[in-house]
Amino acid sequence: MRSRPHKSSSIAGHRRRNRIAGQFTALLTDMLESPAWRTLSLSARRVLDRVAIELRHHGGYEKNGLCVTYADFYKYGIHHHALAPAIREAVALGFLRITRQGRAGNSEFRRSTLYKLTYVNTIDGEPTHEWKRVRSFEEAQIKAREARAGQRQKTKLQCRKPAAALLPDSGSGNAKFPLPDSGSTVAAESGITSDISEGAWRRRSKGHNR
Repeated sequence: MRSRPHKSSSIAGHRRRNRIAGQFTALLTDMLESPAWRTLSLSARRVLDRVAIELRHHGGYEKNGLCVTYADFYKYGIHHHALAPAIREAVALGFLRITRQGRAGNSEFRRSTLYKLTYVNTIDGEPTHEWKRVRSFEEAQIKAREARAGQRQKTKLQCRKPAAALLPDSGSGNAKFPLPDSGSTVAAESGITSDISEGAWRRRSKGHNR
């Protein structure tokens, strides 16, 4: 007669079968059902996934923040046009915090942006769950829409430069090539217009020299 397995050994075997063989990021069911999470765009979710991968690469230590470069995000599948709006969206909905703002420039002045996820347990910190502050689906949609539109509005304002700022300075001393009137053809000081052919230019130049 086969003896029944000991209760403790069956529990141990059950635990071994359910064990995750690798690094993972635990996501709360409440968060997955939250209005903020359901509002996230695909690019914003990819941003969060890439930061979570970086956290696992660091063994679960965040310290002052995780460095994920724009090249890292791009390699993960986020288009460079969608990256900045996606980061702002993840921050606005409370899933991501920027602990240090990056800065471009020469090597001695350049520094990377540092990120922290608000919803994961780390070895050196507890989650803060800012996403819980978003109470309704309507509020989440407004926050996400305003965050994504922020850069586009800034770009439009930057593009609205006065026309005079796009033209050379009339007082630069370049008297040989004055600014043409609107609709006219640019002319050199010989009076030859730029829309004539090369052969006609040579014939007219010879006649001019005579």
